[in-house]
Amino acid sequence: MIHMFRRSSMFLGIVFLLLLTFIFYSQYVYASDKNPPISPVNQHSNSFKPDQSQSATSFSEDFIISQNVSDNLLVNNDTTGFQSVPAITYGPDGQVYIAWANCSDFDENEGSCNCNPDIYFAKSSDGGQSFGNSISVNDVTEDAYCNQPAMVTDAAGNIYIVWHDNRDGDDKSWDIYFAKSTDGGDTFSTNAIVSAHKEGVTQYEPSLAVDSSGTNVYVSWTRLYRDNDNERWDYDIYFAKSTDSGANFSIPVQVDDGTDWQYKSDIAVGASGNIYIVWTDRRNNGISDVYFTKSTDGGTTFSDNTCVNDYQDYCQGYPAIVLDDTENIYVVWKDSRRYYSDSLIDIYLTCSTDRGETFADGTKVNDADITNSIKYLYPSITTYGRGNIGVSWNDTRTGNLDIYLTRSTDSGSSFEPSWKVNDDDTTEDQSAPAIIAGPSGNIYCAWRDARSDAGDIYFAIDTIGQTDPVLSVDEGTVGTEFTITGAGFGDKKGEVFLLYETNGKTKKKRCKVLEWNNTSVRCRIKKSIKIPPVIIPPVICDVKIRRKGSIESPIILENVFSIMPPDLESVSPDNAVAKTLVTISGSYFGSRRGKVFLEYRKNDKPKKKRCKIFDWTMDSETGVSSITFKVPKRLSPGIYDVRVKNRVGSDTLTEKFTITED
Repeated sequence: MIHMFRRSSMFLGIVFLLLLTFIFYSQYVYASDKNPPISPVNQHSNSFKPDQSQSATSFSEDFIISQNVSDNLLVNNDTTGFQSVPAITYGPDGQVYIAWANCSDFDENEGSCNCNPDIYFAKSSDGGQSFGNSISVNDVTEDAYCNQPAMVTDAAGNIYIVWHDNRDGDDKSWDIYFAKSTDGGDTFSTNAIVSAHKEGVTQYEPSLAVDSSGTNVYVSWTRLYRDNDNERWDYDIYFAKSTDSGANFSIPVQVDDGTDWQYKSDIAVGASGNIYIVWTDRRNNGISDVYFTKSTDGGTTFSDNTCVNDYQDYCQGYPAIVLDDTENIYVVWKDSRRYYSDSLIDIYLTCSTDRGETFADGTKVNDADITNSIKYLYPSITTYGRGNIGVSWNDTRTGNLDIYLTRSTDSGSSFEPSWKVNDDDTTEDQSAPAIIAGPSGNIYCAWRDARSDAGDIYFAIDTIGQTDPVLSVDEGTVGTEFTITGAGFGDKKGEVFLLYETNGKTKKKRCKVLEWNNTSVRCRIKKSIKIPPVIIPPVICDVKIRRKGSIESPIILENVFSIMPPDLESVSPDNAVAKTLVTISGSYFGSRRGKVFLEYRKNDKPKKKRCKIFDWTMDSETGVSSITFKVPKRLSPGIYDVRVKNRVGSDTLTEKFTITED
């Protein structure tokens, strides 16, 4: 009997230990991501209830307010309702477009929307200095609860927006809808369904990508299927594409190949045509990770899913993906590796330089600590040029939620200390940032802001740290090459001009751009430049740098470059018989052949004889030049002046040249 009691006690003890282990493991798995994936209505980033913030527990560095952030600007016209979850994109001529979810009847006490929200849109045609009237994008209003817009533009400036709404169902039947504008956002097309409607199936939180031509449109989203009979819910990532600019969409397909829950996707398309998708995935025994797949055949098939994050013991999720100009892939996500030790969460980033075949180990982006009270941390990421990254998020280091931004110029290996974007001095919350970079590296930011009421959409520009541009040389001629170094030129090739005054008018001569990136522009003075005869060189010029795809003012460098005439220094030999080859040395002869004359006087009248040129060279950077010419055979022995003329001016050698008898 005693032995039986001991065996029973041992058995109960083992059961108790297993139960404790299960309880701990359940907390360990779900502590930082313990709720089911957000619903189309109630989620942090598109909730209509303001955030409940807590003070940060510690700081790793003091926050800074960037001196480069513009004054904050209210975007929405309707300030009586609740505006949230902005999406932002940038037009080819510097326009800024912002879309958001708009609740016109918001109960601030209850924290709920008493109407069906709509998708609203506003644009700025002056680079974010002001925004026009807000307009509705969805064409069904009272019968559709619309939320979570995503928006992109193509190279021609067409605007594409997707969102989720329930116009065709109820609280359990939601779909993804699409609209397009071909007139710069003045009007939007009739809404088209992207997802195939299924009763009782919730399809929500879409992401959108469009190739540069605008022909191919790609959408991913979360699809929730409820099996209430078996008390089972299943979340998956679905995808559909349009090959006719959004007129029609393909039958949706599932892109994840795992069990358990997959949700919160983001999508990007490269210049190669490859499609890249990331999402939150719980196939690792309920621990969420960031997973990735790609398609190299336009979305017909997708690769085996791979885990992006290198640390897989705690939950990672809510990723965002972006590509740079060389199609390097950057992914950021919410990371919980410090959740249990310090009650903190972080933002991590990884990079792939081989189009998703491999990913580097993660790098922590945030510098100040982020408390785990921020339930849904959706970092926003953008790139400009190659390896230049901006990342934004909201955290509570000052006691309430604020928007922070940081940059990296080395492909995410390191980040600058973050700075605050919102300029209010209230204790109200700002959240759900969305950012996009312009070609010059300026980052355009939009977010939900409660400084005046429950929620508005605010906007600011973070301009790249501008340095005074410097020219590698300050004088030259036709064919001279020079480099302008500085910052903020953008990574898309723009234009460079020489400006000078003649007869009270400004003349403009275009330079040939040889190389262009955000911090360096290399140019050559073109052969076609002509200086009017009324101007005696050297000609003092301004240099004008016009950045492509930017509505920002061009960069003007005043009186920094002199166009030089030829400068003759010596002739060798200084005496020779007819038909002898002679070399003239000097500077700024130009890259295009001019003329060489031997000049003299006959009967007290000036005479000249043009010489045949065998070689004409100039170093494009230093201007060091030489000419080889043949002494004409029909000139009498005597003393002559040597003169060189090019497309800018002329010069006569100080020393004389003597033709001797044979």
